[in-house]
Parts: sequence; C-alpha cells; structure tokens
Amino acid sequence: MEPRIQYAKASDGVNIAFATAGDGPPLLLVPNGPQSHVQAIWEMWAHILQPLAERFHLVWYDFRGSGLSDREATDFSMDAMVRDLEAVVETAGSTRLAMSALVDAVPIAVTYAAIRPEKISSLVLVDGWMKSSDWKQTPAWVAEEALRSGDWAVYTETLARVLSGLENQEFAARYAAYIRDVSNRKLCVPRFRIWRLGMSPLFCRGCPPIRSSSTTATTASCQCNLGNVWPPVSRTHDSSW
Repeated sequence: MEPRIQYAKASDGVNIAFATAGDGPPLLLVPNGPQSHVQAIWEMWAHILQPLAERFHLVWYDFRGSGLSDREATDFSMDAMVRDLEAVVETAGSTRLAMSALVDAVPIAVTYAAIRPEKISSLVLVDGWMKSSDWKQTPAWVAEEALRSGDWAVYTETLARVLSGLENQEFAARYAAYIRDVSNRKLCVPRFRIWRLGMSPLFCRGCPPIRSSSTTATTASCQCNLGNVWPPVSRTHDSSW
C-alpha cells in the first residue's frame, strides 16, 4: 500500500500537501508542528500509520512551511492553521470524520472542532495543551528554547531522545534523523517560534467570550465546548510510541 499525495489550497492561497491511504471510515491526523513530510512520515511512522490505513481511510497533511506544503508561508496564526485544516477536509471530500491530534496539534484540532462540530464524528487528543502556561515554564520547554538556536544536530538529538519522551532510543535516533531530513534549522526554528507564539494564548473563534484574562477565558471556553458541542472525545497520554 502506498499513499496518494495531493494538494489543497487554503483560502489565503497557501498550497497544503496531504496524503491518503486505505479504505474505511475517514480518520484525519493533524500534523504536530513544522517538522512534517507526508511521504517521509508514512515511512518513519509505518508501525502506526500502515495498520491504521488497514482499518481507516487515513488522511494526513504537511504543516504550512514544511514538507511538501508551500515553504514560503509566513502566517502561522491559529486562523492560518484552521484554514489549512479546512482546506484539507474539503479537498479530501470527507463530510464527517474522526480526527486525531498529538501534543502541539491539539489546539488546532480543538479550535477546528469547536468551529465545525458537524464535521467531527470523534476526536482523539494525545498529550495536548490548551494555554501557554501549560508548557511555557516547564523544564522541557525551557531546555528546548535554550537549545533551539544552537547546534542543529544537538538540538534534534535532544528533542528526539530526551524532550519528546520516547522510551525506545533506537527509534528516537531515527526520529532525530527524520527531523534533520525533512527540515533544517534555518527554516524550522524561526517557524517553530512564530507558530507557538502565534497560538499563545490560544484564541478559539468558535467559543463564546468570557470576561477574564485572554488565556483563562480561552481555556475555559474551549473546555466548555468539549462537553457541550462535540461527539466522543478521548484524551490520553502514552510515551511508549
């Protein structure tokens, strides 16, 4: 089985690469940051994606500015992330689908599902966060930020072997090599910084405003939608990969 690679055009003109594989109920995977490549991911995460494609019609896509998507994109705001996701969903032709998001992809999935709940049959959220204070002062984030502008090999090895929580060190080494293969420091580091700052604090356009600080208001609103608007939501943590 080989994935079919296609392109969707976001409403701001950015071309987003996405891939599909398998037959069955549609399942869309939201990319976890600007270190994606739809073809390389299929090979790197074969032990996860290929079994999923045996049961689902699997859809996954490249983050704007990385992989096979337009590399010249400059807008990494939450609105831009939602535009990309909307374009992929529409171009893939799915009327209703399950969606899975891991870590930094969780705010994007949550925001999209709050805006377009009719598109989502179920939502799986893994190791995610919903406001900047969830991660910004953690030891892992402080260490990652300090390493980000330094040696690229040291950064990618530390990110994969230590900060990502991968227990299998052989796989972690492959993951570090994967990051270096699909991106480079000149492109990835500035976009990673802009992307995270652009989503912090998270602003969910689908949630009603609450009079409080922006971070608190957004978080409370999104948590409300989880219970009131959506179909089944699964939240989980797993470091075994």
